[in-house]
Amino acid sequence: MGNHEDHSQVDADQPKKDIPKKEKTPWEKLAIGLRSVRLLKDPVRLRELRGDANMMKVEFQKEVNSLETKLTHEADPLEKLADTKEIEKVNKYISTI
Repeated sequence: MGNHEDHSQVDADQPKKDIPKKEKTPWEKLAIGLRSVRLLKDPVRLRELRGDANMMKVEFQKEVNSLETKLTHEADPLEKLADTKEIEKVNKYISTI
């Protein structure tokens, strides 16, 4: 057991720069929060997260509107395709909130 404790000490002292940590998107953070609230059945936290989800839904809708506006003015077919794919992705997020 002593070896295990020593191992954790070594891990704590080593710099974390070796492993780049991927920053979680607000969407991922919200999903994690919702899962944890469902497990804990915490109504107060659920209301807070519901408010966050509604705000995020508004932001996603603004992004879709912006992309749709850009799409109508875009001449490059590849850009149009990329914008269309992005709109589909964001609409999927909106539908799951």
